[in-house]
Amino acid sequence: MTGHKSVGAEERAGELHPLETIDPDARDSVSSERGRGPRVLERLRRMLVVPILAGSLAWLTVLIFVRWGTEPRPWPIEFLDTFALYAFVPMAALIPASFLLRSRALAALALIAGLTFVQQFGPAVLSKATFGAPAGPLLRVLTYNVYSANARPAELAALVRSVEPDVIVLQELRQSYAAELVGQIGEAYPYRVGAALNTANDGSGTFSRLPIIEAQAFLLREDGNAFQRLRLQFGDREIALFNVHLATPEIEARRARGRGPRLVRGYETPERDGELAWLIEETQPLSTPFVLAGDFNLAAGSRPYRQFPERWRDAFSERGWGFGHTWPARRVPWSVPAPVWTPLIRIDYVLSSPELAPTRAWVPWLDGSDHLPVVAELRLAGAEQDAGRKPL
Repeated sequence: MTGHKSVGAEERAGELHPLETIDPDARDSVSSERGRGPRVLERLRRMLVVPILAGSLAWLTVLIFVRWGTEPRPWPIEFLDTFALYAFVPMAALIPASFLLRSRALAALALIAGLTFVQQFGPAVLSKATFGAPAGPLLRVLTYNVYSANARPAELAALVRSVEPDVIVLQELRQSYAAELVGQIGEAYPYRVGAALNTANDGSGTFSRLPIIEAQAFLLREDGNAFQRLRLQFGDREIALFNVHLATPEIEARRARGRGPRLVRGYETPERDGELAWLIEETQPLSTPFVLAGDFNLAAGSRPYRQFPERWRDAFSERGWGFGHTWPARRVPWSVPAPVWTPLIRIDYVLSSPELAPTRAWVPWLDGSDHLPVVAELRLAGAEQDAGRKPL
C-alpha cells in the first residue's frame, strides 16, 4: 500500500506548469496594455496644461501692460484698465487647475498672478496707519453726485445731520432738489452757492458752514458740466475748493445683430482727459491749501488716475478702508439689462493739497443715486487748533 501511486496523483504530476506555457509575446502585450492608461492620461494632462499656461500667461501680460503708463491708449485697453480688478478674476482658476493637473508651472503662474494682484489692489484692503497727522483744525468734507432724477433729498439731509460736514459738495444738482435740501439743512449751512441748477444733469452746488469769500461757476466745454471754484475762510486761513464734475466717458454699447445683451463697442474719453489736464494745470501754481471734491468719472488706479500730481492727496486712498467703490449704486449702467447689486469702481474723490492731511475717509450708503457719497476728514497743518471741531 505504501508504494502505490493513485491515478489522480499521476495525472496531477503530468499537468504543465503555467510558467512553461505562457507565450513571451503575450506577456509583453499584457504589460503594454497596463502602461497605456497612464501614458494616455499624461498626454491628456500635457494637452490641457500647455494651452491653459499659454493663455493665462498672455492674459497676465496684458493686465500688467494696461496698468502701466499715463498716455491714452486704444479704447479696449482703456476700458480694461478701468475694470482691471475684475479682469484678474479668471486668474483665480489657475489655483485649482494646478492641483488637478499636477502642474508646477501653473502653480508658479498662479503665484505670480496673485502677487501682481496684491501689488495693484492689496493696499486698498490693508489697514492704514493714523499716526503722524498734524494737530491743526479739522475740516470735514462730503461730496455726492445726487443724480439728476433723485427726488429723495430727505435721505441726504439725514446723512448730513449724522456726519455734520463743514462743506457739502454736490453734482447733478437740480433746483427742486436744492430747494428742498435748503428747507431741511439750510439753518446749519448759511453759506450756499449753486450753478446751472436749471439744466438736466450738469448743475452743481456747495453748502458750507464756513464763510464763502468768493465763488465762481464756469464750464470747461460749451455742453459740459458746471464746475465751481470757491475761496473759504477756514479759521485764520483761506482755502480753495473746487467742485468737480468731469465729463462722462462716451460709451457705445449695442446688441450683436440686434439681439442679445448690449456689448461695449467703444469707450472714448477725450473730453474728460482734457478737463483733468486743465485741473492739473490750474492747481499747479496754487500756494494756498486746496480741496478738489466731486465726480471725476475715472476709476482709482486707472490711467488718468495715474496722472494725478503727487501733491494731490487722495483721502480715501490714504485713510479709507476697502475698495471704496462709489459707482454704480443699485442702478443699471449703460442700459445693460442686468442688475448691479454693488458698486464696481471708485470714481468720486476728495483730494487735497499737501497741507491738508487726510485723517479719515469713508463711503456711507445712501439710496437715491447711482453714486455713493464720500466723506473725508482733513487736518490743516500750521494753523491754530479748532477746539470746537472733533473727529466723529
